Amino acid sequence: MKNYLSKSPILFSALYFSCYANISLASEIDDLMSMDLDELTTQSVTVTTAAKKEQPLNDVPAAVYVITNEQIKRSGVRSIAEALALAPGVQVTKISEFNWQISLRGLNETLFNKLLVMVDGRSVFSPLMSGTFWHTIDTILEDIDRIEILRGSAGTMWGGNATNGVINIITKNSNETLGQFFEADAGEYNYKKASYRNGFQINDMTTARLSVKGVQSDYYSFNDDEWNNYNIDFRTDYIEDDRFVTWQVGGYHTKSQHSD
Repeated sequence: MKNYLSKSPILFSALYFSCYANISLASEIDDLMSMDLDELTTQSVTVTTAAKKEQPLNDVPAAVYVITNEQIKRSGVRSIAEALALAPGVQVTKISEFNWQISLRGLNETLFNKLLVMVDGRSVFSPLMSGTFWHTIDTILEDIDRIEILRGSAGTMWGGNATNGVINIITKNSNETLGQFFEADAGEYNYKKASYRNGFQINDMTTARLSVKGVQSDYYSFNDDEWNNYNIDFRTDYIEDDRFVTWQVGGYHTKSQHSD
């Protein structure tokens, strides 16, 4: 069930360039189209959310759905909250231009506290209400590898916040995002967004990336209340044989102004 209470802004213009790319979308589609049915059935998706370890999706005895990066890019969504509407069984309600209510298997409400939300396995719910402020999870969508959604009780594995399910947003390894990336959007309701990422190699076994994203717009579509959100993230990955270490740090600043 997807429910939107207000219309999303239409983007009027966009500028995008990337100095580094993996396999192009066109070649991936060509590879899939060239496979016969037997080959397609052998293609597997690996998930880590169900049992805290890598498993083929076909072997997971639970209701799990995976939103891939290609799905996110093809859908044209502008935020993680909008991307979650692509998954079945996720209730997504938009109550302002940047305020969302998201739930699984239950009544939808602001700061729904029976859903565990993680980024790369790290909990991001607010300790104030045990819910999630979705506008603060504003990762550059190009940096997301996949979003794993586990529908159903997972409290035994993950704790009380996972009563109704788990959403795990998994970002790409920094060695997959080398080079420069820049994106700028503009649209109605004074919407403006700029994203920049710089991925670089430190040595033969260590890579890193710095991502910065800023969004400015009206808070509601029917007045001029201003809303701003800025995010910065840094990630470094060390890989040697079958050993790896990931270190991440980041922060955000959000501000809204409302007329009397």
